[in-house]
Order: sequence, then C-alpha cells, then structure tokens
Amino acid sequence: MTLKYLCTACLLLCLLPGGQSSRAQWITDMPDDRPDPTNILRDVRRNFPDRPLQVDGDLTAKNRRGDILLTRRLEFTLDLSAPTGTALYVLSDAFGEPLERLVITRPPNAPAQYALFSGKDSEAAALHDPTAPIQGLDFSWADLAMDFLWWPNVSIAGHENKLNRPCVILEVRPDASSDAGTYDSVRLWIDQNSSALLEAQGFDAEGALLKKLQIQTLKKVDAFWTVGDIGVHSYPSRSKTRLRVRDVQLENHPPLIQAGPTE
Repeated sequence: MTLKYLCTACLLLCLLPGGQSSRAQWITDMPDDRPDPTNILRDVRRNFPDRPLQVDGDLTAKNRRGDILLTRRLEFTLDLSAPTGTALYVLSDAFGEPLERLVITRPPNAPAQYALFSGKDSEAAALHDPTAPIQGLDFSWADLAMDFLWWPNVSIAGHENKLNRPCVILEVRPDASSDAGTYDSVRLWIDQNSSALLEAQGFDAEGALLKKLQIQTLKKVDAFWTVGDIGVHSYPSRSKTRLRVRDVQLENHPPLIQAGPTE
C-alpha cells in the first residue's frame, strides 16, 4: 500500500490550529471511554486549513553515510475550502528551474486524482507509478497526497511519546479492492492534544518497514502550529530526504514562517 499526503501533510499538516484539544471528543464518542480510532483520524483531517495555504521549502537527499546526493526546491499550494480539494506542487532544481509539477484533486468520497507536468513548459506527462521516488528523492508523489488519512480500516495499535508529546498510534489499511501501491499498512503517531500527525511508517505485507516520515521540529506561531523540518527515511537503503520549510503563508494572514538562511 502507499504512504501519502506530506507532504502534510505531512506537508498538508504543516499548519495546524493551535490551542485546541481533540482528545476529550475521542473519549466521549465511545461508551466505555475507549477512543474511537475512526474519530481520531477524522480529527486529523479536520486540522487542514480552511483557507488557501502556500508553503516553500528545500529538499536535501543524503545516502546512509550522510553524503548529500542532491538538493531540490519544493513549493506547494493547498486549497481545501471547496468541496473538491486541490493541491499544486512544483519541484525545481537548486537554481529554481521547474522539473515537475503535480496537480492533485480530491473529490468528495473518491480517491485522489493526479495530473503530472514536466519541465518549465509544463508539458503533460504520464504518471505511471505515483509511489515511485521523485527525482532521486525519498519522497514520492503518493507521499505528498497522503491518501492513508482516508483509508477505511483503522485500529489503535498503542501509545507512545513523540517530540515529548503523548501520542496514540493508529494502524490504517486500505480497502481490499483498492490499488494502494507499495504499502500494506501505515502506522500513524497522532498527538493526543492537537490531533497533529507527528510520524508515519509504511510497511509491506510481511511487516517490514519500508519508509518512515517524521516531523522533526514543531513551532507555534500565533494560534498555529507549523512544521519546521520533516525527515523521510527509506528502508532497507537507509537513504533519507529532509524537507526544511522556509515560508508558510495562509490567505489573509501574515506569513507564519519568515524565510531564513539555509543550513
């Protein structure tokens, strides 16, 4: 099956409402005080901004020894204010030359739809496998769509702290009739206080770990939680790609992250 939508997720979850707690709602939804995993996942989706959001970031891919293999720029615009949500991703080289553009639309109660374009002239291109790595990175276009947040089979797998925050661990699986790609299941670490996704791990049918997506830093600016860094690790190669978010802008709101020097 496939690890998706990061780009918040994780990239689509790079901006979350602050100051609210969904944990009480999870508890009261169950008569015996056990959290309902379906409601937990629903609250994660409800964290998406209701106004257009633009994010600019830098991607750095390294091998298992830590050697830098390549750098890329990523810009994306997310608009979930309409019934059919849309996301536009632009992947560029280190000099800002566009390499690929992807438009994702998500109709209500339907799988995400992809349209891929290549080069600065935005020529239509075939997207044969959305789960394949993009331009030598550990991200795939499927990672950026994060369909697993809509998978119907959800269960609670445990509890654990991440970033010093108490989390509930959800295990999600796609519908048996769907073509979900590389992953058989995905485990999600959800902050019990904010319903934020802090980590996702994708596994194959034998239970082997294939990919890990981690929120490495969180920042609270005004009433919003923002992501500063996201790491994606591939297995068994142990290569990794880091996304450093430079700028986050919400429509009709001052910038949430000001551009700063890159490392």
